[in-house]
Amino acid sequence: MPTRFKAFFLRHQEFFILFLLFVVFRLLAILLLRPGGLIADASDYDFYSVWGQLGAMGYRTFETLWTAYPPLFPWLMLPVFELSSRIPPWVEPRFFFHLLFGLELLLFECGNLILIYRLARSMAAGEGETGD
Repeated sequence: MPTRFKAFFLRHQEFFILFLLFVVFRLLAILLLRPGGLIADASDYDFYSVWGQLGAMGYRTFETLWTAYPPLFPWLMLPVFELSSRIPPWVEPRFFFHLLFGLELLLFECGNLILIYRLARSMAAGEGETGD
């Protein structure tokens, strides 16, 4: 088994380095960038935060909003908002929502990077190069 893993790692070594750099860059961006930005205090995360706040007040928010169909994104975002609202605010009231939501989206971004890599390898294999 270890030789099989070593062969797999050596075959995809460049991708693992790229993947590690991608994850580290995104984690640093999530942790170090100020919620809302330094120049303008507007972000998509603020829209999602308001969505969560209104839902917590008992309102059925954006019920006819077509951007939320299929409602996969609200199903992912609203539990994160509920969890972050249970954590006491630290420096910025929106910090924990931005942090947790960014970490959740990082999982999907990593999955997209892996899928793009696999698609590129399969396309290269179709052109005559060796694939998996």
